[in-house]
Amino acid sequence: MPAFNYETEKEFKANFVSTFLATWVANHYDRACAEGRHDTLEKPPVEDAEFLADKAWRHYEEIVL
Repeated sequence: MPAFNYETEKEFKANFVSTFLATWVANHYDRACAEGRHDTLEKPPVEDAEFLADKAWRHYEEIVL
């Protein structure tokens, strides 16, 4: 069984959040540019990313640990 600790959890969640937000912006970029709505990219769904990171970590623990 792999050894996981708080730093592993923190790193997992930080990676999840940054990947989620980067993907969200990339997926919405072309449309925002085409519509002249660059401002919509300035506030990606951070709360959703944090929530899903927590849920993903908990599920990961159930499966792996």
